[in-house]
Amino acid sequence: MFKFYYTILFFYFSVSTRLVADTIAIPFFVKNVDPSSIQIQQDKIVILEYNSRIKPTIVFQKTFNGKDCFINSKIPCGPQSSIPLELDETNIPKTFNLTYSLNSKIHKKTIQLLPDDFNTYKVVGKSVIKSSLIFSRILVNENGKMLDSSDLFVLNESGNILFYKRLPFVAADFRPHYLGTTQYFSYLKTTKSFLGVSLVGHRTLLNDNFQRIKTFPELLDLHEFLLLDINWYMSTKYELGLNSFGGYFLNQELIEMKNGKQIFNFGIKDLLSQNYFPSYTLISEFDGKMAAHPYHLNAFELLGNGEILLSLGYDSVLIIDKKTKKLKMAFSGPNDQFKLSTEQKIAYFHTPLYDSSTQTLTVFDNGLYDVPYRIIEYKLNRNTKKVEKFTLISTSKTISKSMGSVVKQGNIYSISPGARGNIGFDFIEQIGTKVSMTISFKKPNGYSYRIYRSKI
Repeated sequence: MFKFYYTILFFYFSVSTRLVADTIAIPFFVKNVDPSSIQIQQDKIVILEYNSRIKPTIVFQKTFNGKDCFINSKIPCGPQSSIPLELDETNIPKTFNLTYSLNSKIHKKTIQLLPDDFNTYKVVGKSVIKSSLIFSRILVNENGKMLDSSDLFVLNESGNILFYKRLPFVAADFRPHYLGTTQYFSYLKTTKSFLGVSLVGHRTLLNDNFQRIKTFPELLDLHEFLLLDINWYMSTKYELGLNSFGGYFLNQELIEMKNGKQIFNFGIKDLLSQNYFPSYTLISEFDGKMAAHPYHLNAFELLGNGEILLSLGYDSVLIIDKKTKKLKMAFSGPNDQFKLSTEQKIAYFHTPLYDSSTQTLTVFDNGLYDVPYRIIEYKLNRNTKKVEKFTLISTSKTISKSMGSVVKQGNIYSISPGARGNIGFDFIEQIGTKVSMTISFKKPNGYSYRIYRSKI
């Protein structure tokens, strides 16, 4: 069931040139839009939210007595008129010009969908699968510093906007979820950042019409969130810890919460107890303190049979037994069991995906330093600890400075290069190694950690 928002906007038009003038209030409603998503700029109203399912709609009050009322000189309006506003396939801010006469004067107003600084984008090609693209775009200034605003996007397979919302804070990792046949969405409202490593905040859950259901109270990390039920989830958690020498470190854990209680966790202490030591430790600022950051836990995947895949993004992919917490597989990194060649090794990577039925591992490999990212696929034999086949999927020359992701559906790869440089795309879809669709924003004034695919 849809929930509708109503916002009354009162516009005041001067009927005198005197400093103290009489005014006439002309109210009309904007329906289906969160009131916080409306900006009034003198004679211009900007709507910062768009949902193609229930379009923003202006509704004139029955007391409106303006004459010769039209929108864009074509659409008539009058008392209790209800006029939906719709974006077109250009996916750029769209204006609707309202004119009417009142008391022998012509009045004009502009209503605009999408903000003035909306970062337009170019789409080349079309997706070969009927599946939407879902992502948040973190906005930055010319120096790369994050701004206190971000955009939520849902695009259809042609790249057209199905849903958009500008938020006045950093909203990271906008993603879909399914519980049975019911769809949900969530994003992380960031409250803290660990420079170059993570964003930390509270996860907000939305219904299938993008309206808030709840915010989880736990302080979570942006990297991963798996919804198992309305009050049951697994996520990554980053917080400051203090070691026995009095130094700070970034304590990372995979946690499982059910009805407000933690029922599972796996973290640094579980790795150290099994003599799994980091090969690289970053020192950076977190919450005002310099802290060591080993391992970089940035993804997990439930594999079935009680196994969990863990991504330690500096160098290793692990598989653990959930019940015993014992390591069952170590791929790449200091405890590598597969004796990888230099070409096969991964460094600073994201979103490993493992298909247990075929023992195929797919990885977005950022690589260290200024090298193009790679999408790599490994056919593994876990019994013999060998790589039976090594395939380089990506053909891009884009350098991904941080973040990035790959989603695989059959032989179709959906790639987000993350925080890229000035050259390259923000999204690439490939059939095998052949590019079928790209999206590039006008300029790199933002980036997306992941771009998800789902039917909407």
